[in-house]
Amino acid sequence: MSDFGVYQAGSSLMHRLDPRSKMLGVLLFMIGAFLAQDALGFLVLCAASLGILAASGVSAPQTLRSLKPFAGLIVFVFVFDCLCVVGGEIWWQAGSIGLSSEGLHFACESAVRFVCILLATSVLMRTTSPTELTDATALLCSPLKHIGVKVDDLALGLGMALRFIPSFSEKLQRIRKAQVARGADFSTRDASPAKLVQAQIPTITALFTSAFHRSETLSLAIANREYGVTSDRTCFRGYKLGPNDMAALALGAAFLFLCALL
Repeated sequence: MSDFGVYQAGSSLMHRLDPRSKMLGVLLFMIGAFLAQDALGFLVLCAASLGILAASGVSAPQTLRSLKPFAGLIVFVFVFDCLCVVGGEIWWQAGSIGLSSEGLHFACESAVRFVCILLATSVLMRTTSPTELTDATALLCSPLKHIGVKVDDLALGLGMALRFIPSFSEKLQRIRKAQVARGADFSTRDASPAKLVQAQIPTITALFTSAFHRSETLSLAIANREYGVTSDRTCFRGYKLGPNDMAALALGAAFLFLCALL
């Protein structure tokens, strides 16, 4: 089972940072990842990714294993960019699609960007509890209250979604094991696409049934706790930006400047 998005308690530098600085830092990292263009820019991007990974105290193999569910999407993006971007030295072409040196170069850049962004997101969710992410979202978006945005509802929805990611993943694995025990065949060997889709229908049906039941239970719990009766909501834990948070934000800004400059 993939552990992407599963919080792990620890005492690393990333764990000790304020959740607001981590969220802003990852946002700066994502923007910089899209601004990086040439080889030097991607070298800075990869170095920053390794720095984030080292600061989290999580091993590289464990983090890469957590990205396994996205392997198919990464391959799809790589192949799509390879075939749809035609330029430079053309090796093969059929109509508007083809295989060329420019397409391969662009596909490699897209794959590196995607992997680095997923890695930073994984580190953020691994070193920040769902409660901290919810509180940080509410605090960062609090100015939007003045224009009528329901920030507390947004933060609550985000927190519940983050909490359900690992539970749904575990539920999916349990359903698949139960289906296999009952004789279901999820093997892709010598199976047509229609049979593969048909084999997944019972699993998806059971997963959605469980999700709807959990959502109904959660809505009743929220209603019984009289959520929304009072307009002002506070955080149980106090948050304060310290010197390490300022240094992390400064590094994020410097990284963004380098990616835009290179």
